[in-house]
Amino acid sequence: MHHAIYRVGENGREITLYRVHSGGVCLMMMASVLGDLEYEAFAAAESDVEALIVPAQTFRNWMHAYDSVSKFIYGLFIRKMSVITQLVEEVAFRGIDDRVADYLITHTSMHSNIRNTEERWRRFWRQLLSHLQSKPEQP
Repeated sequence: MHHAIYRVGENGREITLYRVHSGGVCLMMMASVLGDLEYEAFAAAESDVEALIVPAQTFRNWMHAYDSVSKFIYGLFIRKMSVITQLVEEVAFRGIDDRVADYLITHTSMHSNIRNTEERWRRFWRQLLSHLQSKPEQP
């Protein structure tokens, strides 16, 4: 069971920010409540969902009254920030050819066979990317 948290741009395009899985919490909602700020994001159930909706003031009270709740919530924020930072670093410091090759190596059913030929995959993607970048666009 899970639902997607997403935003809609001015151009109407949607981007999924993250998914909340069974037993999880919506970090965007919590950040909005704790910071008393509005953040326009939407949730869409992608399967059957049972949810607990807690009034904002009740949630704030729990954060102040129960150390275990605040530690749990702040731990979630730190883990999510770590994932986001890692993603930004991947995009900033690694080329798309390496990222695509790693994705294919990691997410294929022939995982062990492809791992043995990782460098050939990397060469293939570099050559393909180079070819696509050098090819003039057709009108």
